[in-house]
Amino acid sequence: MGHDFSRVRVHGPSGGASPRRTIPFAAVIRASAGSHGVDAASLGKTAHDEAAGGPGPYEPEQPPGGQKGQPAASCEQLAYPPAIKKTGGIADTVSAKFKYLPTTVRGRVKPSARDFGLTRPSLFGFSNVATTRDTGKFTVTADLRHTVAWETWADVGPSNQANITSASDATLTSTNYSQAAKDLTPDMSKLGGVPPRKNFWSKDLTERHEKYHVKDHVDIAKEGAAGAEKWLAGQQAAKRSDVSALLDIAWCEQIDKVEKKFMASPASEVRAYSDGASSYKARADAIKAKGDAGSYPPK
Repeated sequence: MGHDFSRVRVHGPSGGASPRRTIPFAAVIRASAGSHGVDAASLGKTAHDEAAGGPGPYEPEQPPGGQKGQPAASCEQLAYPPAIKKTGGIADTVSAKFKYLPTTVRGRVKPSARDFGLTRPSLFGFSNVATTRDTGKFTVTADLRHTVAWETWADVGPSNQANITSASDATLTSTNYSQAAKDLTPDMSKLGGVPPRKNFWSKDLTERHEKYHVKDHVDIAKEGAAGAEKWLAGQQAAKRSDVSALLDIAWCEQIDKVEKKFMASPASEVRAYSDGASSYKARADAIKAKGDAGSYPPK
């Protein structure tokens, strides 16, 4: 499989594909006066791959709908506003309500010659940000958009491996079934069960692997959103601009960094390969049993 991370922090109108679902989350922090506004940045890029050779190259992806923003400080450069860091800033209540908008799509990415499949998330920071003020209170609403694209090879593998759909696949013969079974048997000493796939592969099981990564990305982003909600609820700000800084910090510390850590290799690959190991073994065992029984035709 392959993973490639694109992260873009965007504040302002957002475009792109219609979200598959909407998950609201809310947060309450403390604030005072000022105005909200945060620009955009392209942040850390990492790769994970379901490939014999390991991670493949990063290929930049245009945000959905051509969404762009102005460059901003990276997460590593962000710092707490002085009023928060030095004085604790006691002031007006700020209520923040966000919508987590994940979109998963097959396509838009292409596995490299090293990969059997590829999954690439693009996590966009708070967009459609709107800040209003009433007596003693700021209200902030925003979207958190997350697009996860994935794909596999169409039929033949990256090194011309034949696709084996089941133990009854027409490709299997009395002379090649042994190699096919070997190629699909997971090596439990490698990342939780990596099948060799030297001459044969199984597209449907690779699809399962990529879909596991897709779910991983969505689940951890939702968890990060909840973490951002909890963190913001315990903060204070001395002025309205502090709210903007707090939103940046919340996104970096509770969403971006949490996802990067959770989805880093090798842990993310161990989870995905472990999930599919039993299916690979079952198919390999069925092929071997059928072949040993003399049920495959000659070449």
